[in-house]
Amino acid sequence: MKTKTIVFDLDDTLVKEIDYLKSAFSAIAHWIDAENSKLYDQMWKWYLAKENVFSHLVDRYPNVSLEMLKTKYRTHQPDFQSYGYIKNYLEALKEKGFKLGLITDGFSITQRNKLKALDIENLFDLIVISEEFGSEKPSEANYTAFHQFATEDYFYIGDTLMCVIALSILELQQILHIHPGLVLIQIRHETTPYRYFRKCTLFPIEQFIKDSHQITNQSSWSLLE
Repeated sequence: MKTKTIVFDLDDTLVKEIDYLKSAFSAIAHWIDAENSKLYDQMWKWYLAKENVFSHLVDRYPNVSLEMLKTKYRTHQPDFQSYGYIKNYLEALKEKGFKLGLITDGFSITQRNKLKALDIENLFDLIVISEEFGSEKPSEANYTAFHQFATEDYFYIGDTLMCVIALSILELQQILHIHPGLVLIQIRHETTPYRYFRKCTLFPIEQFIKDSHQITNQSSWSLLE
């Protein structure tokens, strides 16, 4: 099998952003008022009601500022205990000889803490975080940085919006919808133009990973062979 590069998005691909928010709310609630077991539930109610959660907290707790809350949100160590299958999947890809990359926007400390919580930081051959890299998606440089691996094929797995952006700036051989909010793009490192757009069976990422391990002709793993 020829070496291939698989580049993953992070937020709402490897980890759901709503789970990060819940983790941050829990950490903030405990930090502000550890004895108030109902504070987290109240914060969640405010959020669901589309109210400004941080403004409510500043009003209730005079010693807490908006900037302090933002800092706590961005720097807390998230709880991602339910995401163990992600590490197992990436390890399986590494064992098969794939080059792995990660591309994500955001603050370095926030995104690095997510990777550490998932225990996958050391599994990537290249990590492109906008604050560290100096530019954000959809900058072409953020995507083409992975061409340094000089592999025949490149796959990009991410949420729909980012993949549409990738479509506009990269020469793509294939784009596959895996989930209403998740798609897989195959990028061939050639000068040939983008040729076709083909839909695939819808999969949540958990099912995509499960099917990948089955290595059947119908499985999503075959897309990476």
